[in-house]
Amino acid sequence: MGATAGRGSTTPPGGGDGPSSLSADVLAVFTAHGIELDPIARMHVSRAVHEARMSVYGYGICADIKASIEDMNEQRKGRAR
Repeated sequence: MGATAGRGSTTPPGGGDGPSSLSADVLAVFTAHGIELDPIARMHVSRAVHEARMSVYGYGICADIKASIEDMNEQRKGRAR
């Protein structure tokens, strides 16, 4: 499943099992350019893609939390009037 804000999970939507299709696509670009990567280099590419996905997912959670806080503040302002 995916992470839910506040539950401490860092698994992006779609799960975290095995290499992602994005990772496979990035590796395919190397192959298309005639660059053969050894298993360690392939692992580093996969890890970099995973970290990038996690960063983007984390920013999405932060944006959702910020929007929720702004909504709560707007509701409070409405009640205070």
